[in-house]
Amino acid sequence: MADFMNEQEQVELIKNLWNRYGNWVLGLFVIIAFSLSGYQYWEHRQAQNLNQASEMYLSLVNSANQKDWVNLSAQAQYLMANNAHSAYAGLGALVLASADVNQNKLPEASAALQWILNNQTNQDIKDVARVRLARINLSQGEPLDAIKILTPVSQTYFISSEMVLGDAYVLLGQNDQATQAYQAALGRLQQLNKMGGDEAESRADQADQADQDPGLLNLIQMKLASLPSKS
Repeated sequence: MADFMNEQEQVELIKNLWNRYGNWVLGLFVIIAFSLSGYQYWEHRQAQNLNQASEMYLSLVNSANQKDWVNLSAQAQYLMANNAHSAYAGLGALVLASADVNQNKLPEASAALQWILNNQTNQDIKDVARVRLARINLSQGEPLDAIKILTPVSQTYFISSEMVLGDAYVLLGQNDQATQAYQAALGRLQQLNKMGGDEAESRADQADQADQDPGLLNLIQMKLASLPSKS
């Protein structure tokens, strides 16, 4: 009988608790259920958007290969407007900027590269954009803007950054700073050549190596040789 009464008491206790807190528990359950459902929907939408961005980028690259500038621009603008923080949008903006340069549309190219700096979180893509934007600034006779963009120097694209800095200092007549920049680029390049295919290469070194051409060593040496010697 005592055990039976204990069970009765437990049932009564549960009833009392439900009467007092049932609506709150039910509401909490509904909130959790909707939150989980919303998160799953958000994940699905993110995956769907990423897939669409991937397809759009591949189509953009195809347009670039065919020199279909109209479609390329439209596709890049779509990515930039609808997937601004994705790597696909950043890569699309890089392709768009290159296409604009090929058409001698330097202000438009600068705008695409600046968009990357303002909107992208991928540091590698931003560093590529910085170097390319600095080069455009140099071609437009704006060495101070180039120096500002490349400060601090990208460690991922160190050689490219230092070479553009050197060119900027040459335009300003600051030959000591130009020498220092070119020598820094030369030192990194020589270091890479010594390392060769060593597995210990850093990701930054690999990126620099991918950005160079076989005549880069000669080019840097020529730039150094062309600087006026100190009297």
